[in-house]
Amino acid sequence: MMSIQEELNRMVEKLRGMGLQEKVQALNEIRRSLHEVSPFRDEPVDCIRWVPAEEVGANHYNPNKVAPPEMELLAHSIRQDGYTQPIVSFRSKPGEYEVVDGFHRHKVGKEIEDVRDRVQGYLPVVVIN
Repeated sequence: MMSIQEELNRMVEKLRGMGLQEKVQALNEIRRSLHEVSPFRDEPVDCIRWVPAEEVGANHYNPNKVAPPEMELLAHSIRQDGYTQPIVSFRSKPGEYEVVDGFHRHKVGKEIEDVRDRVQGYLPVVVIN
């Protein structure tokens, strides 16, 4: 009988041979499966998934306005450190996520070319009910 670590090693080897879209989908499915048995499954941050940026939309009630220098600082921070916080969202309909928190992180990931390229057109999202 194979140990969990041995099974994991086999899965990792399979993942190495996948293309980007297939790999992201497989990793998201693995994260969801792990989340189902996690002792922290009631916490949204327990299951971060990467979704295509075009599936993530702004909310229509965001009162925050950020001046261009602060947006550039956010973009610089993401360039330097990567995404350190996911974008909090809810499923507005199948295949669509609406931002609850992280509007500006979402905007940087969609609109700033080098950041968009870095994350290969995906955004880190957690989903709340």
